[in-house]
Amino acid sequence: MFPPPLTGVIHEGVVSWGTRNFVVEGTNVEPLDNSSIVLAAKRTYRRDPINGFQRYTGGWNISEQHYWTSVGFTSVPLFLIAAIWFVGFGLCLLLSCLCYCCCPRRKYGYSRMAYATSLIFLMLFTIAAIIGCVVLYTGQGEFHSSTMNTLEYVVKQADTTVVNLKNVSDYLVAAKRIGVAQVSLPSNVQANIDNIKMKIHAAASTLSKQTVKNSKDIQDVLDTV
Repeated sequence: MFPPPLTGVIHEGVVSWGTRNFVVEGTNVEPLDNSSIVLAAKRTYRRDPINGFQRYTGGWNISEQHYWTSVGFTSVPLFLIAAIWFVGFGLCLLLSCLCYCCCPRRKYGYSRMAYATSLIFLMLFTIAAIIGCVVLYTGQGEFHSSTMNTLEYVVKQADTTVVNLKNVSDYLVAAKRIGVAQVSLPSNVQANIDNIKMKIHAAASTLSKQTVKNSKDIQDVLDTV
């Protein structure tokens, strides 16, 4: 009897590999131990604020709340700096407008040093903004590429599972036709096989459709970002 293929099942960011049972001339061999692979374990090893700032070890899993909170926590310093910058800039602009509107105007001129200083600061801020945009664009591109590669891997494993389910259905159909000494299986056993076959087909179809839908939704979100 040929051994069934090794299948993978993805659950909560962990790819769990099933066991393989061997039957050789009536001798049962002990199955392999179950093993699991955490997706992107090193890249997702971040502190989780809602879990006592413990390190998140669940891997890449967009359905896990701790994954998103750990991702958001890493971006807090940058968003905080951006918020302080915009608030400070807005307050300075507001104070300048109030002084211009409320205070009496006086005729005065700027020195060359003031013009040069303003030009230098303008150039520095412009260069900083350009560098920030380049870093942000590059980082987002790497995130997009890494996420798409992981998504393709997950979809491939789901497709493999669908194929294995269909193979099991074919095995059941073949088993239904088995007869011993020209005596077929009882009708209730055949009915049970048909029922199991329908459930397996329904599960495979649901898994395939849901995988395609989730993959498309994730790709749309990534492309939008």
